[in-house]
Amino acid sequence: MEENDQIVFKGIAKDIFKSAKVEIQPNAEFKEDILRTMKRQGLEPEPDFVFSVLNLNEIINSRQGIMIIGSTMVGKTKALNVIEATYNLQQEQEFKQKKAEFLKRRAKILAEGKVKSSTMELGLMSSEATEQKEVNSNAATQEELQMLKATCRSKGVNKFIINPKAQPYAKLNGQTDTETRDFKEGIISTTMRMAIKQKNDKFQWMIFDGEIEIHWIENLNSVLDDNKKLTLITGESLPLAEHMRMIFEADNLKSCSPASISRCGILYMQEKVINCKSIVNHYMRTFPKFLSDLVYQFDQMANYFLPGILGHFLSEDN
Repeated sequence: MEENDQIVFKGIAKDIFKSAKVEIQPNAEFKEDILRTMKRQGLEPEPDFVFSVLNLNEIINSRQGIMIIGSTMVGKTKALNVIEATYNLQQEQEFKQKKAEFLKRRAKILAEGKVKSSTMELGLMSSEATEQKEVNSNAATQEELQMLKATCRSKGVNKFIINPKAQPYAKLNGQTDTETRDFKEGIISTTMRMAIKQKNDKFQWMIFDGEIEIHWIENLNSVLDDNKKLTLITGESLPLAEHMRMIFEADNLKSCSPASISRCGILYMQEKVINCKSIVNHYMRTFPKFLSDLVYQFDQMANYFLPGILGHFLSEDN
């Protein structure tokens, strides 16, 4: 919501709910994880950008269809990257903690002589098998690691990126061969099959990074509503599982019908979310060591020249 619209909306809400007080209370723990991730990536913790990331996280947790709207260079993709890295970091940390606790608990049981395998339920364990258990007490098997990962509450992210503008309609949604009458699947259904086959220990993000056009977004209405199924021409239905998300990045919603918009959670990112200084600071952190002496000079030149240059190109006259 734009700043001017926020003023109008707050005024209307205040007139209707006169005694109500609206206070935004973001997840403090997740906010700390976001700030930690941004520091690792060399990003500036701009308050507006952090607030947008927190809002986007709330939408991702509550909706399976998400639209991120805003002009170029406002941080749409970067916001998704920050959340993705944060989710993966949370899952990795929880997995490491569970693994350490599991190995510690198993080592304690082995030390007390209380090891019982599935073979012991039918008979006595051989001395060779016992020795093998003791040797592997400090390592977890692949099955045990998968079991531990399945118990993690934190989920990582596996993403599939599609540029719909770069693909013709038939290649996106699939087409029927006029000669053989065989149906050839499109990129959307093929990608959705790949996401379905993935393990549910990670969120599966299908990201449509490009302009939204009505001829393909309308075909996804059945996926984004309560049916959560993509129906193909052949009659087959592909379900949208709980751990799957469809995310659309676009400049505007000109070609999007109200039916599609109402099925998604929408985040609008304004141009003021990321300022020029933050971009320059992030770029300077990527300098190699042999250019470290030039960082100060580059910073001074950027502060002197860039505001005027950008102001000229962004002015209404141009």
